[in-house]
Amino acid sequence: MRLLKNFTIRIVMLAILGLFCLLWSGVGLFSLHSLSKISEGNDIDRHLVHQMTVLSQGNDQYFRFVTRLSRAMDVKMSGGTPDFAPAQQSLENMSKKLQEMKTLSPGPMDPEVAAAVLTKWQAAGQWRDPANAVGKAGHAHGLCGTCQYHNASAEP
Repeated sequence: MRLLKNFTIRIVMLAILGLFCLLWSGVGLFSLHSLSKISEGNDIDRHLVHQMTVLSQGNDQYFRFVTRLSRAMDVKMSGGTPDFAPAQQSLENMSKKLQEMKTLSPGPMDPEVAAAVLTKWQAAGQWRDPANAVGKAGHAHGLCGTCQYHNASAEP
């Protein structure tokens, strides 16, 4: 007890206040560190969301291309003159989205998944000319009627 007699109330209060300030600054620094880590996670999330948005838009353009090309093939099969401009526009938009995805990849996405997505997307978009694509798609679906595999009158 004699040890406590040598300390004045003022010194004890200053020591306790100093200790609380030191603890409070440690808590503040830890909070700043934690918030910066959360901010980095949000940046990664934003990048992934942007990648998925581009992928979804490219997927939409692919299905628009297929639908418009199918309609043009129906017109061609019925004897009309097909308009390939809408299919070409969808194909160009899909190519733009592919280039945008290439610039974003791999980012935070797994590099193997990003490479697989780009490979499949490039394979889907290899038809650059819709008129040529009609022949390829028609041949794939047995609608061309001009090759030896789909024309009954052609000799093998």
